[in-house]
Parts: sequence; structure tokens; C-alpha cells
Amino acid sequence: MKAKGLICKSIMVVLFMLCTNDAINAQIKIDGFAINPKLGACKTEYEAFIFGGEFNVTLKRTIYSVDYYRTFQVMNPERLKMIDFMVGKYYGGKIFRLQFQGGLGTLSGKKVNEKKNISEEISTFGVPLKLGFKILVTNSLSLGIDLQAHLNSRQSIWMSMFSIEIGKIRKK
Repeated sequence: MKAKGLICKSIMVVLFMLCTNDAINAQIKIDGFAINPKLGACKTEYEAFIFGGEFNVTLKRTIYSVDYYRTFQVMNPERLKMIDFMVGKYYGGKIFRLQFQGGLGTLSGKKVNEKKNISEEISTFGVPLKLGFKILVTNSLSLGIDLQAHLNSRQSIWMSMFSIEIGKIRKK
């Protein structure tokens, strides 16, 4: 039941962000867009794998992104998922790109404490922060490494991920 409320709040935040942006009024032409699948490792109370993806839109060296991640652990039933909305800047030229982003996000799922042999469902808002380094292979493909943190009051997560960005990444 809490997850439905969290999803509704997330949708309201996205609609608010879109309504306060000039891009919703079709006044601004976007410079690029990309789909960005990712795979890596994360650290909560335990180490885990993380996978997911991100959709980016770039506009005048500003990146707007929506991402979704899930954790996966082999020996522990803890499963967490994150949905984040971030805005940031990128710097670089035709070969390398460095990007910084921050925003609002949600974290939900099953948190497990093996020492006490208990598990609990969690659902909370947080602040995602990201530092990314990309090598632009072509105009439509880049390879990179992202370091990301999801800071919140219940279960902060630290992530390092490999990424492949596919889309209109740079101008010809």
C-alpha cells in the first residue's frame, strides 16, 4: 500500500518538474537523448550487484534524466529498487565527457537484517548524486563509468556501474 502512495508522489514530482520547464511548451529544441543500460556493484549494509537503466535528454550542456535500478544479492534476499529524477551538467568535448547530477528519488523494497533474522519493507524519498565519466566512441555510442549515491534516512546506497549510452550523444 505504501508503494502505491510513493509511486503517486513520484509522478506528481515529475509532473511538477515538467510543468516548470520551458521544454514542455515546445519552446526549446533538445540537443540529444540516450538510453543508458548499466550494470555494477553497490554497497548497502551488504555488497550486491545492481542493474538498471537511465533515459537522458540533453539541452545546452544540461542533462535531465530518469533512472531505475534494482539490487540483486546471491546469498541474501534483500531486494531494493530505486527510481530517480536528476538534473545536472556535463563538461567535455568530442571524445570525453564528465557529468555531475543530483535530484530526487525513491527507494523501496525489502531490507534484511541477518543478525536479527528479520526483514522489513521500506519506502522512502532520497537524494541521488552522480558523477559520470564517458568516452564518446561515436556520435551515437559512449562507454563509461558512473559513481552514484542514493542518500536517504532509511538505507543509503553507494554504487559503481559500467554504462553503455546509445542515442544522439553529440552533434556531428
